[in-house]
Amino acid sequence: MDTLINLFVFLVLLSLGFFIGRRNEARHYASIRKREGQLAALPVVATDDWDKNRPVREAWLETACVVISIDYFKRIALALRNIFGGRVLSIEPLLDRARREALLRL
Repeated sequence: MDTLINLFVFLVLLSLGFFIGRRNEARHYASIRKREGQLAALPVVATDDWDKNRPVREAWLETACVVISIDYFKRIALALRNIFGGRVLSIEPLLDRARREALLRL
């Protein structure tokens, strides 16, 4: 009986982590898109790929740090990927959001 209760708790937490995490991720992406739209006129280059023929009047270096956290579902997905190997597709949107959030906060 204890095993069934533990399994039930695990499945409930896994489901909550998936659905609540997905909702929060969608809200955060909507917020990021809105703020990126407001700041679209400000040029930010985060790669080596820019127009090198265009003269540069002013340049400076900015650095940023981002702290990220994962929900219960992603923690379980990471543990399974750690066992079997391969790309962790559930973490890639998290890293994308973190990078975009850092650029917005600069």
